[in-house]
This record gives sequence, structure tokens and C-alpha cells, in this order.
Amino acid sequence: MDTVDQQALMLIVHIVGAFMIVAGVGAETALGVLSGRTRSARMIAAMTQAQVAIERFLIIPGALIVIVFGTWLVARFDLYDFGDFWLVAAYVLWFLAMGIGGGILTRHAKRVNARAQALIAQGVEESEELRQEADTAQAKLFGMLLNAFLVAYVYLMVWKPGS
Repeated sequence: MDTVDQQALMLIVHIVGAFMIVAGVGAETALGVLSGRTRSARMIAAMTQAQVAIERFLIIPGALIVIVFGTWLVARFDLYDFGDFWLVAAYVLWFLAMGIGGGILTRHAKRVNARAQALIAQGVEESEELRQEADTAQAKLFGMLLNAFLVAYVYLMVWKPGS
């Protein structure tokens, strides 16, 4: 396989990883919004369980693919410099997004899921308190921030400002 084919294949894999992230974040955002709009303990349990699964099986693998193949592309083909503004900003956003997604939002979903499961075990079908726990201002704020980071990240990757 020649250099051009290698570069094209690595870029395609990198972009597939980005699509995995975008799809996962979109699905998680929708589930987060919906879980804050229902009082059904079973629905909240199902949606938060789905959020955790999406993080584990779609977003994290996509993020790892993006960082590994993106770094490999820069290092292997010397098309860009690791000191370029857009690339440094993309790395910063990647690390911040991983921290917010895994460190804050996934933990929130797991806590809400555990509370929902406990209520279901007690025979509680609906709970306003659970709905409020699913719909905290902190979760909304970090969810919006994560989505803004994703938009900024895609902008940096596509338009590469300053290069």
C-alpha cells in the first residue's frame, strides 16, 4: 500500500471515529433531555442505562480512534505541526470533553440510574424527585458545554484555522 493509500485509509478511520462521537453525543443529549421530562422510574432507568452504554460502546471507542489516528496522521505524514493552533486547541477540547463526558455526565447518569433502580425495586413507578435529579442544572450546563466543545472540535478539524 503506497503512502497516499495509507493516508487516505487512516483519515477515513479517523473520520469514522468522529462520526461515532457525534452520533453518540447526539443520542446521549436526546436521552438526557427526555429523561428530564418524564416521571416514570422505568423510563428514566432505561434512558440512563442507554446513556452509559452509548458512552462505553460508542463515544469512548470513537474518541480513542480519533485521538490515535489523528495523532498518527500528524506524526506519520508531517502534513501539520503539533504546535499549530487548531491542533493544540483540538487536543485541549478532546481532553476537556473526555473529562466532562466520563467524569461528570456518565457519573450523573449512573447515579440517576441507581436511584431509579432502587425506586423500581420499592415498587415506585413515578417520581418527581427522580425526574428533578435527572434534570439538574449541572447536568444541563455540562451537557451544553460538551455539545459546544463538539461543535468547536468539528470546526477545528474541518477548517483548521491558522494553518
